[in-house]
Amino acid sequence: MERNFLHTLNRHSIDIMGIMFGLEIAAEDIFLESPRPPLDKKYIILLGLSNPKYQSQLIFSMTGAFVLEHLLIDMLDDGEEDDEMIIDSLGEFANTVAGSFIEDEKLKKVYGQFELHTPMVWDMGYGRLPHFIKSDGMHSSLIHNEMRIMTYFSAKELKTIQTKIQTETISTNELRELGL
Repeated sequence: MERNFLHTLNRHSIDIMGIMFGLEIAAEDIFLESPRPPLDKKYIILLGLSNPKYQSQLIFSMTGAFVLEHLLIDMLDDGEEDDEMIIDSLGEFANTVAGSFIEDEKLKKVYGQFELHTPMVWDMGYGRLPHFIKSDGMHSSLIHNEMRIMTYFSAKELKTIQTKIQTETISTNELRELGL
C-alpha cells in the first residue's frame, strides 16, 4: 500500500471539510500500515469502492463531540441530536470525499476507475461493532483543535474465478483446486 494514496485521501478530506463545514483541518504526517482500521471513536463510516479488478475501502472514524460540535452544529434544531440526520450527514460526507478521491489520476493509473458503493455508518454508542476483513491498508489522522479523525484506505486485488476467466483459460484441474 502506497502512503501517497492515503495522503491523497487526507487532502480530499481536508478540502471537503473546508467546503462543507468551514473547518480548517491539518493532516498528521504519520502513516501506519494496518490490516484493519483502529475503531476507537464513536462514529465509523465505511465506503466501499470497487471495479472488476480491485475492492477497496475508505473508512473514517470520528468522535461524537467532533461530529456534534463541528459538523452538525448548524443543522440541529434546539441542540437536540437527531440520529438519522447524523448518519445521513456522515454518509454524505463520505460520498463527497470518495467521489473526489476516485477521480485522482494517480489512483486511476494504479487501480483503474472505481465505482462508489452506499456508505455505511455505525454509531458505536449502540455497541454494534463492525468486523472488517483483513486487508493491506494504511491509516492516518486529520486534526482539528486536538480532535482526531482517523482515515483509512485499503485496496485488495480480487482473486476470483471471474477475474481468472476474464484473463485466461482455466483448466479443469484449476477448477477442482478452487472447489468448483
